[in-house]
Amino acid sequence: MAWPEPLEVSDFPEQAHGVIDLNIEDRRAIRPQKSISIILVALALIACSFSGIREVAASDAEPELRTGHDYLGTGYGAEPGSRAGHGFFSLSYQYVSVDGFESSVGKLPTGTVESHALIFDIEYFINDKIALIAGIPYFRKQHQGAAIHDPLKLDPPRPYIENVDQGVWNSGFADFHLGIRYLAKDGPFVIEPFASFGVPSNQYPFFGAAAVGQRLLKFELGTSFAWFPGLSNAYYRADIAYVFVEQTLGVNINHWRVNAEVGYQFTPRLTGRAFMLLKDGKGLSVPEDFTSADGVFVMTDEKWYQHDRLIKHNYMNVGIGLDWAINKKYLLSTNVMIQPWAEQVHAMEYAVTVGMSRSF
Repeated sequence: MAWPEPLEVSDFPEQAHGVIDLNIEDRRAIRPQKSISIILVALALIACSFSGIREVAASDAEPELRTGHDYLGTGYGAEPGSRAGHGFFSLSYQYVSVDGFESSVGKLPTGTVESHALIFDIEYFINDKIALIAGIPYFRKQHQGAAIHDPLKLDPPRPYIENVDQGVWNSGFADFHLGIRYLAKDGPFVIEPFASFGVPSNQYPFFGAAAVGQRLLKFELGTSFAWFPGLSNAYYRADIAYVFVEQTLGVNINHWRVNAEVGYQFTPRLTGRAFMLLKDGKGLSVPEDFTSADGVFVMTDEKWYQHDRLIKHNYMNVGIGLDWAINKKYLLSTNVMIQPWAEQVHAMEYAVTVGMSRSF
């Protein structure tokens, strides 16, 4: 099995320009589209009995989901033949623990964030070359600590904005993930270009450490590479992509994303993995880009209200995992992850993911 789009905790393509009409957008955020959420929850629960995820990566401010796949013929009981009409359902759970924020002047004591996520994905081959991908994460998050995201402390105060950082749990769906993959080269060395969109599923609040996302459009363009050297039970895989993100206040937060993995098949059913997830891109920095001319750190203006949409959120996560092929259809995957490097992002202590996928 391979990855999952990182789960971050706030970010995706390039479209809007300039300042957003906050009076309209923010009022919409008060009442998310409950009917859509109820329908999606029902679909996810129905899929639980025969689905599973590949792997999810976690960071902080952007749920970047990335799914893996077994259609390359490496899974237990894989059968040769046409891929058309086949694919997989996947469902995974991820827990992420965050403590503080990595700024330009060191780690800031901004509080802790606990995050629980349920991620549903599906991949379907319409022919032997082209696969369609769709997914969505559901988050339940809680922030405890410094009250730096209080809408009532903004200038002017915004009482119509939901305060998600009051120590209570904030839940909701984040962004739809819709994509396409093209199997350009098969065999021992696989090349597979892909493109995907990230689209907010509702008008969820984005101001807060416990926000489920950045509520931005995103477009990702990249290529997957895999090598199965033969005469060995090892394999190597990497995704390299560039993500175009909708601009806020004219700030460019486009970024590179690299997922790399090496795995070894210990038995026909059991595979071990070591992986790395890297996000590196543009954006603002704390505290220098939020400091006034007289050296005062400003947390009341429009830039601060939008700061989760403006900051870089760069990181590198590393981890290990195990995949167990229960039978020819079901695959159980687990992994644990830490964050050895972070820049302008909430400091992740660790993340644990458990998922189940079913091929068809």
